[in-house]
Amino acid sequence: MDDVVIFPDGKKLNLVPYGAVIEEHLAVATVLICGTGSTRPAVLLQTRQWPKNDEREKRSLEEMRSSFKQANEAGPGLRKIDQRVGGFDEER
Repeated sequence: MDDVVIFPDGKKLNLVPYGAVIEEHLAVATVLICGTGSTRPAVLLQTRQWPKNDEREKRSLEEMRSSFKQANEAGPGLRKIDQRVGGFDEER
C-alpha cells in the first residue's frame, strides 16, 4: 500500500495527513484512503460500533463528514476528500 496516490491527471495526494485526522474521530476504528482511477480518492472506514437505527446512522455520517472537513483542512494539496457521499453497508 502506498502513502501517495497519483491521479490520472498526474497530481499527487499524500494520504497520511488525511487518514490521521479521520482516525482521531472516536467512532472510527480504522480508515483506508485509496485511489479510484478518477480525480477523487475513495474513503473506506470501519466504525467501532454499528449504528443501531437510521437516526444514529444519519448522525454518525454527519459526524464523520466533519472529520473529512478537518482532514481536508489539515492535508496539503488541492485534492480533497468528497464529503457528499457515504453510507453504511449491511451489517454482517
